[in-house]
Amino acid sequence: MKNEEGSILISTLLFVSVTAMLIGGISRVISTQVTQLNQIHYSYEARSMISMTETILTKEFEDSQKLKNGKIKFNKGEVKISKQSDKRCLLEVSLADIKYTLTEEYVLDKRE
Repeated sequence: MKNEEGSILISTLLFVSVTAMLIGGISRVISTQVTQLNQIHYSYEARSMISMTETILTKEFEDSQKLKNGKIKFNKGEVKISKQSDKRCLLEVSLADIKYTLTEEYVLDKRE
């Protein structure tokens, strides 16, 4: 019995260290998942703003038959419109309060 007195301490230390590593790994996985979900959320917001801007540009082109440079402001950010040609422009979304940008080319006539 005297030889086994220290084995409980070693077993306890081993259990605590394995548990600490397991908790550290789980917290790292959760942190990565939260970051990924935030990026997906930002992407959906930016794509929604691009979609709404494309609708506005299509209606404006139907009315005036030309595209212009400009900015459209939304609650969550803004879209910068840079005219490339008569029927082509570059849309750059910048979300407010965070560093997230998305750039997409918009062509009015898809056959071009």
